[in-house]
Amino acid sequence: MQRLIKLLLPLFILNSCHQTVEKDTKLIQEGNIIHEEIRELEFVEIRQLGNSYNQRFDLSGICFGPENSIWAVADKSHNTAIYQLDWAKDETTWEIISQIDLEISDSRIDFEALDYADSIFYISNEVDQSFFTYNLQSKKLEKVTPPYLEADIHPNNWKMNTGLEGLAIDSKNNIAYLGKEREPRMIYTFDRSKNKIIEAYDFPHTHSNDIGDLKYENNFLYVLERNGNYITKIDLETQTVVDKLSYRSVCSAPEGKLFDAKYGMAEALLLSENEIWIGLDNNADSVTDFAKEKYKLKGNKPAIIRFKRPLGF
Repeated sequence: MQRLIKLLLPLFILNSCHQTVEKDTKLIQEGNIIHEEIRELEFVEIRQLGNSYNQRFDLSGICFGPENSIWAVADKSHNTAIYQLDWAKDETTWEIISQIDLEISDSRIDFEALDYADSIFYISNEVDQSFFTYNLQSKKLEKVTPPYLEADIHPNNWKMNTGLEGLAIDSKNNIAYLGKEREPRMIYTFDRSKNKIIEAYDFPHTHSNDIGDLKYENNFLYVLERNGNYITKIDLETQTVVDKLSYRSVCSAPEGKLFDAKYGMAEALLLSENEIWIGLDNNADSVTDFAKEKYKLKGNKPAIIRFKRPLGF
């Protein structure tokens, strides 16, 4: 009998493991996604900032503005502006073609995210966990500090560089989604009409522990998981992961990375109908030999990667 048990036990364990894997692969909609099930984004091209801006530019947020113009922010204290970008004709770079100076006197500035809706830009400031609004029509700049303490949230206890890394606007419902980067990673739902944080949660069963950026579309929140090289789609009604895409094959391929950094560098997410753009904040690090050879990158300028957006994502 004991011999029979010994013979059958490995088969039982193998069968149990097999059933677990099958269960996980069927639970993608609940967030239990194993690595093999995650689709890779289809690469289109990668470009770096050209010679239009001579200071250090650590790209940290990107969005569409009026008439599908493209705008960005950077996270150094001298970058107190919103910058308009353009795809250069040389087919290798993008350039800064104009900027809106926000005339902020406070030197404690760390812009980490950018969004736009109804003639208003929204810019997160990680230094004090606030965000700014800039109205293009009135030229009025306002600072918004959510009432964290009323929701028993204590930003003063957060470690440096673990604060608001993502900001996404649902203008129809006057909601701002605020993404706390890590330690712990959190999403805060801020109802602007009530001036109240109405939800605070993390989303489980993911392969990363951080947030690089957020974007909102049609009651879905798209999360840039920087350290995992993923874009995760969250159903806001159920607060569960319903889909996930990877850009690992470009940024962290087995044969080499674009920049030689310990952590992920993706900090800016842009969604259009047919494309997904990811902006890299390379912290002025130089590109790797792999990036030079495969993608013809050079120097230490930030990069934007274009991917095709799968139907239904």
